[in-house]
Amino acid sequence: MSKKNFIWFAGALSILFLTASWKHERMASYGHTASFVQELRGVQITAKKYVPNESRTFLAHDLYSLGYVPVELTIQNNTSNSYALSAASVPLACEKGKSVAWSVTKKSMPRSIGLKIAALFFWPLLIPDTMHSIHTYRSHQALSQDLTAKTLKEKDEVVLPYTSVKRVLYVKEEAFQENFSVALQEIGGDDELLVIPTTTTTAVG
Repeated sequence: MSKKNFIWFAGALSILFLTASWKHERMASYGHTASFVQELRGVQITAKKYVPNESRTFLAHDLYSLGYVPVELTIQNNTSNSYALSAASVPLACEKGKSVAWSVTKKSMPRSIGLKIAALFFWPLLIPDTMHSIHTYRSHQALSQDLTAKTLKEKDEVVLPYTSVKRVLYVKEEAFQENFSVALQEIGGDDELLVIPTTTTTAVG
């Protein structure tokens, strides 16, 4: 095979692997959500479990296939008080965004390893190997940042008066519970926590 054919072959493989990497599933219809709101002292809590199609739509991946149950948590503060919210507010085994992103990235490792091994014997494959590695790194960084931004933070964030905060919990499947509580600390108040029990709903229909 001539050098020119090598280059054409490597370029074709580059397009093939990148097209496979960039393919995302999107489902527009997944039913409606049964609403179940808990309220205590003017603060409302809603917990909604994503179905797989919702996970793909809002989180770019089906986290169920990785062993996580994504739960959307909404805190509606209808009071003049401010409350502190953090990962410690929820007594569930939740993963950090960067850990979930790494679980997603690991699924692409066999393809990357296969390319690297093949490139040892057929040097033009270094082109798709390099392109695939760059794309995987950038995708991992973007996903890690996105998932981290959407979940509860280790440090306190403030739920201001008459505002709402929406976060997604990445709960380990074996530790998921339909019923749990959310503990909020009033800023400037006493040391007593505002503990609100909630029940997780899911999409129906």
